[in-house]
Parts: sequence; C-alpha cells; structure tokens
Amino acid sequence: MDLVAESLLAWKIVAVLVWFAAFFAAERLLPAAPRPAPLDEPGGGGLRLARNLGLSLVNFAISPLIVVPVSLLASEIALAWRPEAWQGWPALLVDIVVLDFL
Repeated sequence: MDLVAESLLAWKIVAVLVWFAAFFAAERLLPAAPRPAPLDEPGGGGLRLARNLGLSLVNFAISPLIVVPVSLLASEIALAWRPEAWQGWPALLVDIVVLDFL
C-alpha cells in the first residue's frame, strides 16, 4: 500500500475509535433506558437476563435455518466471474471458511 492509503486508513481507524468512545461516554452520562435493578433484588434484572438468554438461544437455533439455505442459493447462482465448478455445498463451505477468516 502506498503511504497516502496507509495514513488514510490509520486516521479512519482513529476516527472510528473516537466516535465509539464518544458514543459510549454519552450513553453512560445520559442513558437511553433506566438501569435495571440488581439481580439479587426481588423483581430485579434476573427476568431480563433470562429473557435475553432465551432470545439468544432462539436466535442461535433459527439463524442456521435461514442463513445456510440463503447462502447455498447464492452460491448456486453462477455469476459471470464465478467458475462453473464453484457451486453447491463444497463451494459454500469453502466460501464460509475463507470469508469468515479474512
């Protein structure tokens, strides 16, 4: 990469980090929702924690049922730049491994 692109990338990273820091500081100072009660108090955050855990489990169970078929469909559609042999389940597995670890 040339020097200009490297410096732009570095400043972009700094800008994003500053934005996240400002956003989290603003949320800490002026929260959008009231803080939940501690878990050990009656009617505390235990119900909220259980509800969030249940939602995450449902999301974890249903997500592969939606993501994998859509990804398979997308891998079977042969685009002009995609080789003809690069379709189906083997190509989908390689796509997921390669794209997730880049």
